[in-house]
Amino acid sequence: MALAEMNTTLAENARGPGAGEFAPSRKRRRSVFFTVLRHSGALVGLMVLGAIIAMAATAPLIRPGDPLALAGTPLLWPGQDLAHPLGTDNMGRDVLAGIMHGARVSLLVGVAATALGVLGGVSVGAVAGYFGGRIDNLIVRFIEIFQTIPGFVLLVVLVAVIQPSIWTVIIGIALTSWDTIARLTRAEFRTLRQQDYVSAARSVGYGDAHIILREIIPNALPPLVVTATIMVASAILSESALAFLGLGDPNSVSWGAMIGTGREYIRTHWYLTAIPGGFIVATVFALNLIGDALNDALSPHLART
Repeated sequence: MALAEMNTTLAENARGPGAGEFAPSRKRRRSVFFTVLRHSGALVGLMVLGAIIAMAATAPLIRPGDPLALAGTPLLWPGQDLAHPLGTDNMGRDVLAGIMHGARVSLLVGVAATALGVLGGVSVGAVAGYFGGRIDNLIVRFIEIFQTIPGFVLLVVLVAVIQPSIWTVIIGIALTSWDTIARLTRAEFRTLRQQDYVSAARSVGYGDAHIILREIIPNALPPLVVTATIMVASAILSESALAFLGLGDPNSVSWGAMIGTGREYIRTHWYLTAIPGGFIVATVFALNLIGDALNDALSPHLART
């Protein structure tokens, strides 16, 4: 009878969130939520990012049609024509339409590339950190090979070899960013696999898949979430740099491509580079503010309170 009660207790400790003293709870989630809201930088970041998301969502309504289509007289300054409040570029394309539709491309690339990179990095890092041994050594060497290659150079080569498109850029950015999240995941798993709740889960017969997915990953999320916000910002910058070099999707407008088009007129019509550049800076800055707030909210000392 005592043995049955002990097994029941072990099963309860290993079930559900399975996180022992680090278990996420409703109280913990509320604490994180309100901590982020109390962070002044996070409020600014959320407001800026929300405005950019709203702008991207309403682009087909406010500026319908093809943003690459000729819309007016070339090189109109902002405010010179009410029909084009942000002016036009050297080919007569509306700058406001490019900014709004370019936000859709930048956000899509940032989120999709980060999602793919995190999925691949977490999968590889989890296997390495959980099983250890020869598997860990082999995966670590594989990660180190990627880290010895300059990321942006590899990205340029990948996109240049394959026909440039939005999804080519997304996959290329994911392939050059997964190693960072893989090393972080591996480190978290090497620490968390020694916790008591993992031992309890093994003792009651849970398999490796259950322990990895239900016991360890939920507790490794805080640093992964913070890193993911930085990866989104880095992906947006990488896409802008590729578009600036002419390696973006030629059939879609992006902020980087607008900067690349306007660089030839930077002395006489500086707004062509300043406006899209300002939106890139604002987006990346907002994501960094949100990442800082999440880092403070998910810090270990808060997790134990």
